[in-house]
Amino acid sequence: MRLEELFSGKLFISDLGETQTVVENEKEIVIGQYAVWAPVNGAEKHQIVEVGDDLGLLMSKYNISEESVCVLA
Repeated sequence: MRLEELFSGKLFISDLGETQTVVENEKEIVIGQYAVWAPVNGAEKHQIVEVGDDLGLLMSKYNISEESVCVLA
């Protein structure tokens, strides 16, 4: 089953595998390990609305249950 089908119209969190960083103007910026996805365009597609390192905070802020967290195995 594809993520689009499993989470159609629902928020979910994905684990990006490790804390992500980018370099901008020679400065490293920490983005985070977890991405919150929200439905758009009639719930058929999702977009990232926030990325962070604190999974518990993101789950609480967006009212996402543990069952809606996709973790890399």
